[in-house]
Amino acid sequence: QVATVGSMAPGLALRLPEARVIGLPETAEGGLAPAAAPRLEELAERVDTVCLGPGMMDAEEAGALARAMLRAVRAPLAFLLDAAAICGLEPDSSGRHAGRLVLTPHAGELAQMLDIPRAAVEADPLAAGRAAARRFQAVVVVKGQDSSVV
Repeated sequence: QVATVGSMAPGLALRLPEARVIGLPETAEGGLAPAAAPRLEELAERVDTVCLGPGMMDAEEAGALARAMLRAVRAPLAFLLDAAAICGLEPDSSGRHAGRLVLTPHAGELAQMLDIPRAAVEADPLAAGRAAARRFQAVVVVKGQDSSVV
């Protein structure tokens, strides 16, 4: 299943005939509208894993959607968060998704997640990845010329 903005759904359905493509409400800028959240939560109840973030351009809206999804859906669900969905992510103090959360930040996103300078991440990406893995109780794929999984 692929859930995307309504304007992209028909074309994507043609490109991925093997997938069920679901069109969702979108903003004037072409991003997922906040009104899409209830439908995404409903769809998430029927899957094992949710990948959220690729192609999302508005970091504030994507981060808010990711936070809402993490709070709303059942704990056994696994999440892969990429790109803008990582922005504004908060540590899961309850541990609801510990071990079932995969984050794929590049150096800039990782710096934002940890509230440290990008140069600090670039100087020691593995240490930054480990810090993020502990903080977010997640598997972290630090993307770069040499990617690392921690």
